[in-house]
Amino acid sequence: APATPAAPPAPPAPHRTGGRLSTEEQLAALEREIEEDRIARRIAELEVELRRRRGDDGEPA
Repeated sequence: APATPAAPPAPPAPHRTGGRLSTEEQLAALEREIEEDRIARRIAELEVELRRRRGDDGEPA
């Protein structure tokens, strides 16, 4: 199956542009942040599990 394209980059934060994002833009940016955070946390969990299975988490296998 073809890989799904990455989500478009979040619009710049208002404090960087000096402008204001619409509520919809703020919501979309927040949803992307939440999803990225969720993915990052899942990756960290999987890395810990992988190290544990390999026995290279500092403990002898």
